[in-house]
Formats: sequence, C-alpha cells, structure tokens
Amino acid sequence: MTCTGCADKVVHALKSTSGVQKESVNVNFLMGRADLSFLPDFAQENEIMEKLKRSTGFRVVILDSGDMQDAGLAKAWISVNSINGGYRAIEGIEGITKAKLLETAKGRHLFEVAYDPILIGIRDLLSAINDRDHGTEAHIVTIPSEEMLTANLEKSHMKILGWKTVIAAVLTTPVLIFAWAPLNIHKPLAHIIQVFLATAVMATAYNIYQGAWGTIVRGGAGGKKIDMDVLITVATGASWAASVAILIVTGRNVSLTPENEPVEPFFETCCLLVTLILTGRWITAKVRIWALKRVVDVGEGEGSKDKNTPQAMLSIEGATPQAISPGLLQYGDVLVVEKGDVIPTDGVVIDGKAEVDESLLTGESKPTVMRAGSLAMAGSAVVTGAFRLRVTRLPHENTIAVIRRMVRSAGGEKPKIQEIADKVALYLTPIILGVATVVFFIWILVYGLARSETWGKSAIFAITYAVATLAVSCPCAIGLVVPMVIAFTSRVGIRKCGLLVVNPKALEGGWKAKKVVFDKTGTLTTGKLNVVSAKCFLNGEWGDFDAEAEQIVRTLCKNEKHPVARALAAKVGAGKEISGLEVETVIGKGLQATSENGTIRGGQPSWTTAGGESHPLVLEVIEQGLSVFTISIDYTLRAIFGLDDTIRPEAPAVIAELRRREVESYIFSGDHMGAVKKVARELGLSDQYYRYGCTPDQKSAEIKSLQEASPGTVLFLGDGTNDAVALTQADVGFSFGDSTEVAVSASDIAVLSTSLNSILEFLDLCTRVKRCILAGFSWAIIWNLFAILAAAGAFVKFRIEPQWAGLGELGSVLPVILIAALVGIFWHRTSLA
Repeated sequence: MTCTGCADKVVHALKSTSGVQKESVNVNFLMGRADLSFLPDFAQENEIMEKLKRSTGFRVVILDSGDMQDAGLAKAWISVNSINGGYRAIEGIEGITKAKLLETAKGRHLFEVAYDPILIGIRDLLSAINDRDHGTEAHIVTIPSEEMLTANLEKSHMKILGWKTVIAAVLTTPVLIFAWAPLNIHKPLAHIIQVFLATAVMATAYNIYQGAWGTIVRGGAGGKKIDMDVLITVATGASWAASVAILIVTGRNVSLTPENEPVEPFFETCCLLVTLILTGRWITAKVRIWALKRVVDVGEGEGSKDKNTPQAMLSIEGATPQAISPGLLQYGDVLVVEKGDVIPTDGVVIDGKAEVDESLLTGESKPTVMRAGSLAMAGSAVVTGAFRLRVTRLPHENTIAVIRRMVRSAGGEKPKIQEIADKVALYLTPIILGVATVVFFIWILVYGLARSETWGKSAIFAITYAVATLAVSCPCAIGLVVPMVIAFTSRVGIRKCGLLVVNPKALEGGWKAKKVVFDKTGTLTTGKLNVVSAKCFLNGEWGDFDAEAEQIVRTLCKNEKHPVARALAAKVGAGKEISGLEVETVIGKGLQATSENGTIRGGQPSWTTAGGESHPLVLEVIEQGLSVFTISIDYTLRAIFGLDDTIRPEAPAVIAELRRREVESYIFSGDHMGAVKKVARELGLSDQYYRYGCTPDQKSAEIKSLQEASPGTVLFLGDGTNDAVALTQADVGFSFGDSTEVAVSASDIAVLSTSLNSILEFLDLCTRVKRCILAGFSWAIIWNLFAILAAAGAFVKFRIEPQWAGLGELGSVLPVILIAALVGIFWHRTSLA
C-alpha cells in the first residue's frame, strides 16, 4: 500500500467479501496489514486472500491464522519424521489442543500446533512425540515472524517497483531526446517510435491503471469512485490520448495546422509523468519502510547487526549450563545470565546480583540493580554481575512480544484528527478532478477568444494545463500525516520515554490535559511496603505474630502482585501453607478463601469483618498514617497489620511541575483517610484534592465527575487490577510500573519505566505530536494549493509544466515523512527529583 487511499480499498474489499464480519475489519496502512474475523462456513482464508488480490491488485500473504490464537495457548511449528505419518504422530498427546498439517514432503510432516504451555512444555512435547515409535524424530521449526513476512513482501514489492522505475526511465530517455533535441530525423518515423515507447512506459505502471479501474468499478471505502490512482490515470491517459489524436488529425489533414506553427504531440509529458510518479512512489515507499523498521525493532540495539533472539543458558542442577534456543524454553526453567548477555525472556531473579541496562525498553539510561525477587525483562542487557532467573513468561508472551503486538495494533485506532484528515482527502480528490475540468475550459476560452488560436489548438494547450493540475496534486499526503507521526511517536515513546502508546487516541487527550489523578500505593509511593506492626488474636488475647497466622498469610498472598500482598509474603517468607485452599481476588476489597475452619478474608478492615474499621487496634494503626491489612476467619478478626510506604523521591517535584503547567493533581485511593492524608500533605495537596476509601466503582464515578465539572481531559495513573475500571473511565489511562495484566489491557498508555517523570514526558511528547501534525497538515495543504495553482497557470511568470508535474507527489509526501521524524529530534528526558 502506498497511501491511506490504498487502505480504504482494502477495507472496502474485505467488507464486501461474503463471510467477513464487517465490524471486525481493521486495516493498518503503515504496517501494511489487515485484521479481520470471518465465518468459516461462508469463507476460507485462501478465498478471502484471492478476493482481496483481485479487488485491489495488491500482493497478499497470510500473517497469522485465526484458529491458532486462543488465549493462553502457545504456537509452534513442529517437523515430524514418523512411520505413522499425518496426525497419528501427535494425536492423543496431553496439552495439544489444535493441530494443522501444513505440508508433507519426503516422509516429513510439518505441523502447526497450538498447545497449553502450563500442561506441557515444548521440550516435553517433542519428547512425547519422539517416544511414540522407534525412529520418530521431531524438532521445532522457526515460525516466520510477522515482521519477517511483511519485510519479505515489502522487499519483493520494492524490487519490482525499482525495476519498473528503471525500465520506465530507460524508455523515456529516447522520447525526451526526440522531443527536445534538434535531431535531423524524419518526423513521422520519430512520432511512430514515440508512440510505441510511450505505450511501453504506460504499461510499466499498469498497477496504477488496474487500481484506478477497480476503484471506478467497485469503489473504495464508502463507495467512492475517485482516488489518486484515478487522477493519475486521467492525467497520463489524457496526455497520451491527446498526443495520439494530434498525430491522427494532423496526419489526415495537414491544413488544419498552420505550416509555420505545427501542433506537435507531447508524448514526453505522459512518459515523464509515469517515470516521476514511479520514482516518487519508490522513494517514499523506501522512506516509509525505513520508518516502519525503526518502529518495530523494539528491544534491539541501534547498531546491532545480529537481530536474532539471543541464546539462553539453561541451568541444570548438578551440571554445566547448556545453550538452548529460546523457542525451547518452558515455564520454570532457570537461566544463567552473565555480563554482556541479553536477557532472552521475562523472569524473576532467584539469586545473584547485577546491573541491567533496560534503556531500550524504559528509556532509563541509569542501569537497574537486579537481585533476588527482581523482575527481569526480555531485551535488557547485563552490564555487570550475574544472576539466575526463573522463566515466568515464554518468548511469545514476554515484554518484547507484548510491546511489538501493541505497536503493530496501534495504527488500528484512529484519532479524531485522523478521521477529519481522511474525510478531507476523501473529498479533495474529486474536487481536484473538478478543478482540472474547470481549468481545461478556462484555457480553451483564453486561447480561443483572448489569444485568437484555433479551437483545436486551444484544446491541446488546455489539456496540458488540466493534465498538470491532475498530476501535481497529492491528496494522500494529508491522510499520511497522522499515521507517520504516530509511527515515529511509538518509537520515541518506547526508546526515549519508557512509554508504550497502546491507543493513539490518547495523544489527543494529552494535548488538552487539565487534571491528573493518581492512585496512591505503587504509583505516588514506591509500592515497596514494609510491615511495621503485626498483632494477632490467639487464645482470647492480642499478641505477636504466630505460626498459624503466618501460614494463613503465606497461603493468601503467595501469588498476588498487589504491593500489600507482596510485603506480607516477604514478611512471612517461604514455609508451610494451607493445602487445598483456592484463593479468590475480590477487586477493590481483598482476598478470600474457604477452609474447613470457615471463610478466610484478608483486606480492608470494613470488608473482613463488620465494624472492623472502628476496632481500637485498627484505629491505632490509622493514627500512625500506616496502611491497614486485616485477616478474619468467619468474619472475626484474626490479625491486624500496619504497613509503611515511602513516597517516590520525584513525586513532589512532578506535582509542583504539573501545578506550574496549570494541571490539577488528585489522589484517589482505596486506603484509609490517615494514610492518604499523610501522602497528600507531603505533596502539598489540600483536602479537596484527595479521596480515600474508594472502591473501583467509586474511583470511576469520581473521575466522571471531574470530567463533567470542567473542560479538558482527565488522566489517571494506576497499577492494580482494582484500577481497571478507573483506567477505562479516564480520558487517558496510564498503567504504571509493574502493573497487572488487567490494568495494562485497560490502559491507553503503558509506562515501562518506574519514574513519575513519565507523565511529564507524555505531556511533552503530546505537544510535539501536535506541532508535527499541524506542521505536516500545513505543508500538505500549502504545497497542494501552490502546486495546483502553479500547474493551472495561475501565476504569470511561473508554471509547473505537465511533464514535471509527477514530482508533485514526491514534493508533498517526502516532507511530510521528514516532519514526522522531528518528533524525536533533540529529545531531552525530563528528570525531576
């Protein structure tokens, strides 16, 4: 695809295909991909692909099959050499949920397998296949990534387009020589040669004419019948047809033309138009691919030559660590990572200590210290030291994979300003055709009446002006501005700000931000709580922490990610748990489980037991400004914990800077009044700027009231599952730090760094985005206006000749791409403490 108009064609073609669910069609022009859902009873993948090829003339390849994308499943290509052959080689193996035979060749069978990595790891899966029969051999085959498939398709397209451009240029050269050089050659012979050469040049651009015909017959998005290809077809076709007509007419009746002023055909016009248009599209496509590559290369060094996933060193008890392909990793594997290594996938450090460079993901230049319990992200590089980590995410679901998926899908959501630009481009194309028609008639009258030329000769002159007007315009540049800016913004956000733009619409929200709402624990505070007081009720009296209480805490909190649960789990450490207990998370309340002794609850005092918030020991903890966590058995208090947290060092400066920018700051927390008030006072916020004891629904309602109270957008920063509702309600939702998966999925911006400075960098980034978009729109509009007027002959001393009008697309699109690249130029990180 060369422009957003091409994406419109794809949308229209897919939506008009039987079996395709229209509301599911999502086309990303920059990524050159389309996502859709279809009904297998009415259509198949290959049928849809062939229909799209016929409708658009584009080359199409299937990136991923929908039937292998079930949540929680991993996918692998497995090559099996088996005497059983076919599906018998893998049938009945526990954990395999779906399998598709891709090809069979010389006794080897290639399967695409979807399996549950929790039930069976990939190495165990291969072993199970190999154990089926004597002589059976199975190994994984590298699955071509979407980036690889797209890159191969782009390379093929660029190669074909490049050759077409060269051929067109070679064929155009003699046409220019015949037209411009004073050659002593018989004119009829020269004209015949020009006809054949010009026709051959036109044939090199057959894709443009094919696309124009498809648009006229089937229409683009919204059924429109005119696009850029149609304008180019009319312009080049008119100049070619007019030249042929001149030869026919003058050949039949020489007297129609005065002998001293013969009307010459202008085949050089259509030849140069086609050549320059192909050249412009080749250059802009090259630049677009360069921009796209820089966006999707997440987690790879700027100058890295080896773009392959790093090998992992698998630690085996009592043996030397062995090199293993990341594709063979399983949950629970222990990897050894040393100085200079790149972490192959996400995991938790179990022992050792090292400094890790996470700048390619978080934008933080300062290395992060990793020790036991730290979360290590894929793509990070070890600067000094070494450690062992336990794999918690496989390569297909780690941080790098998630970021790439989100970057690929980011272009699917269109900001409002993009929708406006698309509408402008939609109407501008037929308007230009109308303008060219008016220009044609005006110049006929000017030459025929004011300059006393013959009407035939006037028509020829008028055609040149109309052709130039059509060819020089480029409405697609207007539709290209926002996608290109968003593409560069995605890269700048990840590489320099530690921000992942999940929803591009959030960038518009950042322009108008007037209020920022912060969650407290884990957002304004470090989230690294310490248990400073613990009281347990046993044998009728309150005393110190006892073994049974430790066992309850260990069971409730062992797998939880909330900062309070982590602090309690760290307090009790490893040890005996209550067997057979299923723990349930009650959003906004706490944790709950049912045991033989009754219902066990852990969380807010008011939820764990009736009147718990007024218990004397709870009030004592509250007075100290500590967070409270209580445990009850059958709604009777069993333990009361007081936890202390520290405010992030940069928080006061960030709040002050927001105030300087006239952006109000609020705290909405589920914690009790004492803990919230303490943090608010330290940050200089008065009582009207914080809410305490908020449930998820209350947070959402409070944000809604802020939205209704005054103009401007509301931003919300949260990090927990209980923040998901508020993240969705806010105009822009930020999942902050080590957010839960639920929070990330509900957010518009994922903050990969651990600094509150990210909110300021987001606002600065939005300002740059706005400026670049406005600059891009300004250039596209001014250029088109100037070029159309110059081509139409509006200026007395300057005119863009029709043969050079093909440069119009290059002059319009290339600056738009360069302006988009300015988003990240001379970027300076915000650093407040």
